Amino acid sequence: MATISAHNEQILAILKALVREGLQTGEFNVEDVDEAARGIITAFLPFFHPLLVEQRVQEGDAAAVSLHAQIRFIMKALGTADLETSLKA
Repeated sequence: MATISAHNEQILAILKALVREGLQTGEFNVEDVDEAARGIITAFLPFFHPLLVEQRVQEGDAAAVSLHAQIRFIMKALGTADLETSLKA
């Protein structure tokens, strides 16, 4: 359990850094970096939890559609000014 917690904290730290960088460059528009990073983790949980990943693999192409929809949702939540450009990058 400690390994999982350490892994989750590393992911959270990376996401915080990315959100902070997005704020500094004007790419994102969020009020609270910590809250945004935790929201991103929660939103992506179905795509990195081992049991849920297995379910996604069984869904095949539907998993890609779901992932794309989730990315769009997160980018909108972060206040991305140019969503289409961000998704192509």
